Amino acid sequence: MTFSKTFNFSYMEILIQRDKRDAFTCGSLYINGEYFCDTLERRCIDWSKEKKTPGMTAIPDGRYEVEIKVSPSWHRPMPYLLNVPHFRGIMIHTGNTPADSKGCILVGSAFEWKSCLYDSRLTFNRLFNKIDSARISKELVYITLQDRQTDRQTGE
Repeated sequence: MTFSKTFNFSYMEILIQRDKRDAFTCGSLYINGEYFCDTLERRCIDWSKEKKTPGMTAIPDGRYEVEIKVSPSWHRPMPYLLNVPHFRGIMIHTGNTPADSKGCILVGSAFEWKSCLYDSRLTFNRLFNKIDSARISKELVYITLQDRQTDRQTGE
């Protein structure tokens, strides 16, 4: 007797394309290839040359699984990034400036100068609902953080 079982795993893929600045990191968040919102983080460092400053450093580029867990500090379910090197308890949450994060990813709409977000609560709630719906549907959720690709001809 042989058993054949087909597994059809679907997943949500979140991509953050980052622009690393001297004092902060701004980015654009895409869900399954479609633009969703802007992001704001602490300053990214060159991990081969610099050391993490607790509460002042953005997480490394990479791909991480996202899980919904109750946050002891926010007292509600929050999206957590799993297995982030050098960090614990990294979440996606609300905030307006890099000072509102200790390494987590803030979401909202960016002003032209990009160092401040607005509509963060509204944006977070929309994003949380999408992530939570995916998890309820048994979809895996992943987030990839990477440098924004520059146009090789124009440098932009």
